[in-house]
Amino acid sequence: MPSNPLDHPHSQGIILTEGEWEGLSETEEAIETSLLSGDPQVAVAYGRDLVRQGFMKGLKLAKFLFEFREGWADTKGQVKGTDQRVEDFVFFEMGVPVETFTKYTDAYGEVLLRSPEKYRRMIAGKPIGGLILLIAAAREGQLEEGDWKDIAFSHDKASIQEVVRRVRGYQTSAKKGITIHWMEAGNLVAWQNDIGVECGFLPRDAADPVAKAAIESIIDARGIVRR
Repeated sequence: MPSNPLDHPHSQGIILTEGEWEGLSETEEAIETSLLSGDPQVAVAYGRDLVRQGFMKGLKLAKFLFEFREGWADTKGQVKGTDQRVEDFVFFEMGVPVETFTKYTDAYGEVLLRSPEKYRRMIAGKPIGGLILLIAAAREGQLEEGDWKDIAFSHDKASIQEVVRRVRGYQTSAKKGITIHWMEAGNLVAWQNDIGVECGFLPRDAADPVAKAAIESIIDARGIVRR
């Protein structure tokens, strides 16, 4: 997901106010102050703050859209002559594309609100695109305590994607997801739509170090879940 939450083919542009346009000069002031002080960290601090603001605005938008959707049944009664779906109303009034609306509300409702409270603040600070990757797994209850912990301590979207692959397999959609489990006896079981089928065998107690290393490589590379 792009850093701009509304970077979508159907995103609508905005008309900048005079104050917003003039506010762009802040970047020049930050650079000038940095040059005069001879310290590039002055400019870096300003840029880092912009990045944090972008993260927070994406998170706030997800929370706002979720709460707006939850209250839509009461809200639309106050909007005369409308029987629109909430996502259509939001697109018309706010310019948020329907696809973005769905992903953001699910990222907040299905992922953040389902996450363990002790990890929630850390998970909330992850890229919104990473949270979106977790929607199907979180909704279907596939994320266990250890998975949530790994997500909380992940450092980027790619790390979150590895957790998704581990619990769902390489197909991340709810319909096509295949997860392979490595059972205690060494048998491999492929799961799809709650149906498990044995698909192979890898010894859990290989004595030869080369064989053991090869097995571990296969398990890690394919995102196979140890049971």
